[in-house]
Amino acid sequence: MPGVQLALNTSETRKVLTALIRLIYDEGGMPKDLDQASVNAMAKQLWAGVEKGYNLVAIDYDTPDKEMIRSLQKDVWQFSGAKNFQQMKAMSEMLVGPDGKLRSFGDFKRAVSPITNDHITWLRTEYKTAVASSQMAAKWVRIQRDKELFPLLQFNAVLDDRTTELCKSLDGVVLPVDDPFWRAYYPPNHFNCRSDVRQLRADEAKITPKDKINYPDLPKMFLTNVAMDGLIFPKESPYYVGLPDEIRAQAETIRANYFKKLAA
Repeated sequence: MPGVQLALNTSETRKVLTALIRLIYDEGGMPKDLDQASVNAMAKQLWAGVEKGYNLVAIDYDTPDKEMIRSLQKDVWQFSGAKNFQQMKAMSEMLVGPDGKLRSFGDFKRAVSPITNDHITWLRTEYKTAVASSQMAAKWVRIQRDKELFPLLQFNAVLDDRTTELCKSLDGVVLPVDDPFWRAYYPPNHFNCRSDVRQLRADEAKITPKDKINYPDLPKMFLTNVAMDGLIFPKESPYYVGLPDEIRAQAETIRANYFKKLAA
């Protein structure tokens, strides 16, 4: 997986989050619905990462890529909706100060500033994840298409001073495409993961014996194959903890309306 060049413009996201601070203060609590402007601002940034990683300009939409792309798109808006829900929840909890009284707007704005800054910082990492996950999703489609010719996969870590012990321990592992190993250890395996896989013919390498594999402890949220599930972000993301079903439905409506407007 090539290194990800950061191409993220967070000015729109910061602008809509500033407006969200005003909205929450004026309403005196957490809004009932997702903030459409915030969801779309974040989702557009992350979707740009998917477009970059999947190389959407070069694909043929009359292929299995079509279903994968549709699934990735939905996931980006679901993730952004969950992110917005958690933002509003965290901000709303800051309306009342330590003295039990409603903060002034100026005090509230200062109190939630770390929340806004954190989410902007995290958005940068999430953008890199969108690029990396979409690269590996595109590769997974090719792997499934070509697995009769290339029935083996080799785990390839980028070995340098930034390589995690997690990925270093898996470097060189060779197993069949359909081995359950790839359900858990297909990259990305952590935030900012740079590992990749290489497709091999049956006669190009020997299968690694299972007792010779040093299975590392992966972060729980990455103990999955997001490409196999048609996702960009793992289902175990903290943003999804306690997320009401109606929020997921709202995020899907926001996504559908966004692309309907683009097509008009």
